[in-house]
Amino acid sequence: MSTVGLIITAAGNSTRFESDKSKQFYQIDGEVLLIKTLKAFFSTPYISEAIITMKKDNIEELEIHLNSMSIPFKLTVIEGGSTRKESVEIAFNALSKCNRVMIHDGARPYVSEDLISRLLEKSKDKNAVIPGLKETDTVKKIENGKVVETLDRDAVYRIQTPQVFSYNTLKDAYNNRYQEEITDESMLIEKLGTEVYVVAGDILNRKITTLNDLILS
Repeated sequence: MSTVGLIITAAGNSTRFESDKSKQFYQIDGEVLLIKTLKAFFSTPYISEAIITMKKDNIEELEIHLNSMSIPFKLTVIEGGSTRKESVEIAFNALSKCNRVMIHDGARPYVSEDLISRLLEKSKDKNAVIPGLKETDTVKKIENGKVVETLDRDAVYRIQTPQVFSYNTLKDAYNNRYQEEITDESMLIEKLGTEVYVVAGDILNRKITTLNDLILS
């Protein structure tokens, strides 16, 4: 039977959020943001285990919320690393062996069942699948405050999460020991030379990055 290990990343410093309170615990639609994100996966088939990465100081508060919930899969909260790459690798190493790994930003509480389903369906025979939104604005490359190139927007996509990888492919990517900082795990897969496939993302699947994002929610 196919199994999916879910990793939800919530160990970042939220430096752009500009608040003394961790954004994961802000109320959104009457729920704690991170809990709303987690609940989006409750009806997802095949998830055998989930791991949430958190800053050490926030783990106890999260566990208070989790203790009052009925969760349909095994869930563990662990301390993340100093970077996203470290946090996800720590979570990956803590997972039990599974067929596929799904990685999602804890600050994307509006992920839909439809998007999750399409990603899982596509990943049945692909090693790496990510959601992307085709860019509609003009996109320019800027250096030292000056335009150096106008990019072909038909070839530019804004990438979202969840992202789905085969367990063995992600394991190979971490064994590659790529040292540069990454913004998502698909960058690691690209460095392996493995093909990364894209499915249509969801415009509603926004990431809460600033306090204004909460006001607009």
